[in-house]
Amino acid sequence: MSQENCTNCKRVKEHVGTVLPFQVLEKITDKPLRIRGVAMCTGISRNLNIYTSEELQAFSGKLANAPIYIEHVAVPNAVGKVTKTDWDGHNLWYEAEIYDDQTAEKIRKGLIQHVSVGADYEAIDVVDGKVPHGLHNAELSLVAVPGIPETNVQVLEKFVDTKVTEALRKAGVQEAEWDTEYINNLPDDCFAYIEAGGQKDDQGKTTPRSLRHLPYKSAQGNLDAAHVRNALARLDQTEISAEAKAQALKKLCAATGELQIESAVCNLQGKTEALQAQLTEAQKALEDLRKQLPNGGLLKNPLKLIPASEAAKMVESVLPSPMVQRSWSLGPQRMCQELRRVVVQLEQKSGGS
Repeated sequence: MSQENCTNCKRVKEHVGTVLPFQVLEKITDKPLRIRGVAMCTGISRNLNIYTSEELQAFSGKLANAPIYIEHVAVPNAVGKVTKTDWDGHNLWYEAEIYDDQTAEKIRKGLIQHVSVGADYEAIDVVDGKVPHGLHNAELSLVAVPGIPETNVQVLEKFVDTKVTEALRKAGVQEAEWDTEYINNLPDDCFAYIEAGGQKDDQGKTTPRSLRHLPYKSAQGNLDAAHVRNALARLDQTEISAEAKAQALKKLCAATGELQIESAVCNLQGKTEALQAQLTEAQKALEDLRKQLPNGGLLKNPLKLIPASEAAKMVESVLPSPMVQRSWSLGPQRMCQELRRVVVQLEQKSGGS
């Protein structure tokens, strides 16, 4: 049917552009950068698109093997691909590989922190926002400003010393892959911070899993040096409160001390805590000194306070107005002498020393 004869056609698209064959050249000699994170989540986006749990669950498999671009542009310039997706009931998680060196380096340095999904849809309902249905033809882009703020990029590559890796290989020990499934199966105490508001499943693990942040222990409960470093690197990128970050940092820095890992962040934290301890000790000493003053401390006979009206009468009795005027006429030095004499008399009358 031609477009002129189609009067009821309502097909719309999220993105309209030229569709060209794409090919991602996977490196053979260099290991690609492996990343993971949240690609989408239920709720309303900044573009007023409303994504339901049912739609995202159905879309999860369609995002797998999708190409990765920069800011939704240039099909020939794909920098990676999605290797795996997972749906946890609220968040659509992805795992991906980045083959472009420059892009990978920016991700490692934290210069790229968010992703955005581009897709076509078969239909759309317009209510308070737009509710797309039948998402397909997916692509994932690395972006500066995402439509869904909760999206993120986490580095999965391991930062293990080559000597340790070689020793493990010779011993026949295989390194565990910390993919989404592995992390979701970790006990709660393997995470540096867990948000409140979740529920425990039959295994005692917090649900939804998205409430658990910064894994740093293995499934056996052992500290993992690579993931301790990774958690410290991603701490500032994690969207939790400042108080929560402080709690997580305390756990991670304790782990670096146990593993004897050098960390500039933890060294600075340690110096800050030491200064805080010194300040607290100084404040305590000052408070103890203040408590000594009324009872034979630095002031054996503390000054007794008297009403202002009574003090005025005492001044009038020892230093009448004519004397004040006469003293001023004698000059500032004589006036100071008169005032010192008055102070002595006031102290004697008030019981001071």
